[in-house]
Amino acid sequence: MKEKPASGRLFYIEERRRGRRRRLPQAPPCPAMINKWNWNLIYFRLIRLLAAALICSGTFFFLSDWAVERFFGDAVRDSFQESQNERNYEEFQKYVTDNHLSSKDTNALNRWVRQHPDLEIEIYKNYALIYDSMDPGFSERQEEGDFYYTWQSNYVMTFKDGRAQLVLYGFYVHRMEIMLILLRVTATFVIFLLIFFLGIRSEIRYISELSREVAILEGGDLNYPITVRGKDELSFLASSIDSMRLGIREEIRKNKETTGAFREVITEMSHDLRTPLTSLLLYAEILENARYEDAGQWKRYVRAIHEKGVQIKEMSDNIFEYSLERGQEQRGGSEETASFRDLLYDPVSEAAEYLGSQGFTVALEGDFPEGSVRARTDYINRILDNIVSNAVKYADPADPVVFKTEESGDMLSLSVTNTCRRNADREESTGIGLDNIRGMMEKMGGSAEAGLAGKAFTVKLFFKTVS
Repeated sequence: MKEKPASGRLFYIEERRRGRRRRLPQAPPCPAMINKWNWNLIYFRLIRLLAAALICSGTFFFLSDWAVERFFGDAVRDSFQESQNERNYEEFQKYVTDNHLSSKDTNALNRWVRQHPDLEIEIYKNYALIYDSMDPGFSERQEEGDFYYTWQSNYVMTFKDGRAQLVLYGFYVHRMEIMLILLRVTATFVIFLLIFFLGIRSEIRYISELSREVAILEGGDLNYPITVRGKDELSFLASSIDSMRLGIREEIRKNKETTGAFREVITEMSHDLRTPLTSLLLYAEILENARYEDAGQWKRYVRAIHEKGVQIKEMSDNIFEYSLERGQEQRGGSEETASFRDLLYDPVSEAAEYLGSQGFTVALEGDFPEGSVRARTDYINRILDNIVSNAVKYADPADPVVFKTEESGDMLSLSVTNTCRRNADREESTGIGLDNIRGMMEKMGGSAEAGLAGKAFTVKLFFKTVS
């Protein structure tokens, strides 16, 4: 199998992972607070709608009153009253004639009056009141001298005991006026409701549309967009639902992407594990069958077995670290704001001291620039541990490991550069450590870059300054 240089493979994996990244869609901004003086809000529109409905219905009510007075004036009322009196007189005369009643048949007269609740009658004979429907017992105690007014509607009735004068008091016009008032009130109320419901028709349709779209989301179709229309509470609610839809969809996509990336890493690791495992098994078989020439060769095979075992352990540790890193993405970090120097001075010093103990020389270029950044100290320690471990395994001790700090705009950076050994074996590297470094830096609001220029391998960390 054709081998790639270890640092080149690490850089190759890093660039290939970076190439797969793409800009994520952003959810539309949803206002955190609704302006209470926004005249497009629903309650302001309802107030305007209610005022318009009241004005229109009130105008109709008063115009209808004018129309009633205009078309049902005194002349019309008098004519209607007279026609009803004539009809009732003829009906009463027919009743008296058919039943052969006299003016003294009070009970029979009362029965007819009860059948006409909008009518009262008085009967006079020789200008004396002998019957009053409002007081049926009146004729038994009536005294001489009660007379009716000549302007009242009176008619001559023929009874069994002779003629008499009939005076009618009809309440037909009053009943008609009450019916007209009820009709006007009903029509006014209908007009009010009609205007109101026509005014909120668009909101009702929008609510129905949102209900239908939310039902589609409940069915699992997160690609169906929520309609955002207008600038009122409903539109803000729709925007929030759509933002939630995009957030859930993005979270699902990230989970799928993370699962796919982890599955790919496991696949790559399984493939890369085969080389040291094969070598380890080969050396073990040689020792088992005693196919070595002398004690020196035996020791070399034992040392090779130990080295391959260490490599396999490092790969398994990297897988565990990668899994732990991905599993903790949803957990909040204890970030703190500190000066760039205070944050990195101790970790860099410890890293330099450790590299010195391993036989490396360390150089620091540039002074720590002024500025504050937000970061997690546990992430910083893990990142530098990863970088230092990588340098110990693959760097050439003949050349110094260079730590360099720089300032560029609103970014502060720390870079670590080492020279790769000529015979450095990096075939077992999968780039998991560098992927973890990039992930931790991104969660702190920064970024990480890695690259190989000739034999110089550089990891550069970018921190965003805060005020």
